Amino acid sequence: MCDSKERRHLWSNIIFCANLFKKVPWTLLGDFNVSRFSHEHSTNSRITKAMGEFNDAVRTAELEYLRTTGLGFTWNNMRTGTAAISKKLDKVMGNWQWFHCFGDSYAHFYSPGISDHSPLSIQLMHQLHSSGRPFKFLNFGHSMWPFYGL
Repeated sequence: MCDSKERRHLWSNIIFCANLFKKVPWTLLGDFNVSRFSHEHSTNSRITKAMGEFNDAVRTAELEYLRTTGLGFTWNNMRTGTAAISKKLDKVMGNWQWFHCFGDSYAHFYSPGISDHSPLSIQLMHQLHSSGRPFKFLNFGHSMWPFYGL
């Protein structure tokens, strides 16, 4: 959405869904047409009002980025040289339950091909809980180690 009023409506819908699905794992992905942070732009480090509103919505919805591989910037203006602009507009976020159930999952952003956006896939992986032996700490005391100057 390019219109600020439409974007605000989308942000409130995201918050509504976050509250509705708080107890189940869910993920949100797509082209949000706005960055969250200044480092998500190749040319501009300015924080805009739209970025601030989006960031507020993401925090209120208690969402976090999934770990990603592949391209860092997911959109480009298809130009070269000094006219080239790249941004991270496509995002994959999950709620706390998502990370609890699928904590080892990640999103992969591919080369755009003929589009100005990068296609993506989510690798779903259940978090493995080890049933191995617990961590063991052996305390030998200070007399075994020559500490000088203490």
